Amino acid sequence: MIKIIRNNQFFFYIISFIIIFLTPKGSAFFFDGLPWSSKEEIIMFTIIFPLILFLKPGYLKKKSLIYLILVVNIVGISLFFSSKIGVSHKQFFTVEEMKKDNQIRTYDSIWFKNFSAIQKKNWEKKSNFPLDWSGRHPLNFNKKSNSKYFKDYAEFAELGLFYKSNFYLVVNEKNDIKININGLNQNESSIKYKNITNDSNSTKINFEKKFSLKEGIYKFEINAALESSDWSYEIFFIENDKLISAIKNKKIFMN
Repeated sequence: MIKIIRNNQFFFYIISFIIIFLTPKGSAFFFDGLPWSSKEEIIMFTIIFPLILFLKPGYLKKKSLIYLILVVNIVGISLFFSSKIGVSHKQFFTVEEMKKDNQIRTYDSIWFKNFSAIQKKNWEKKSNFPLDWSGRHPLNFNKKSNSKYFKDYAEFAELGLFYKSNFYLVVNEKNDIKININGLNQNESSIKYKNITNDSNSTKINFEKKFSLKEGIYKFEINAALESSDWSYEIFFIENDKLISAIKNKKIFMN
């Protein structure tokens, strides 16, 4: 096999690059495929990867490197079929747009066409939210090409948006949970969950309070009306009075 790879090393490394860096990987945090967004990926492609191009051609034929890349390829292929970590979000200008499912498409929508964003870490501030879409977004204009929701950056900075979010939370043993979403208009927001392990009825809860869940898999649906300038979207397990990120600990999945 090594001889075949060496004779076709160009195609081997191209295919490996696609598997390792381009294809989506459900339960991976780093090098999880397109879009490239983490600092680790930025360091790889701006510093480390260009240096690899200066390696001597003979180095690419070394058995140790080929075996290493084969192992990484196998891991990448297995992660391709794993459940995807994260919270799926749809972003809207108004409740009316949300009812019509006229979501605001963002950079992430290029890769996840049914969503505005896939959250793979706690969003601690407003700049973490998917606000990279242009002020020229078609949903912001009426038939006469006049802006409907904001005209300039000052209005955009104060803009309130609506988020429709879904995720599955895995609870291995009884735990207290805290969902911290700042900037909420609670009168226009709601959160509910149900235990899909025993197919229970949906339960509505209060945003401001922690709550306890028994062992099981829970499906969450959250409608959040965010209107202040101070936003956050964080999901925690509470263990020994400490807040533990449910996303970072791979307890939250899209499916």
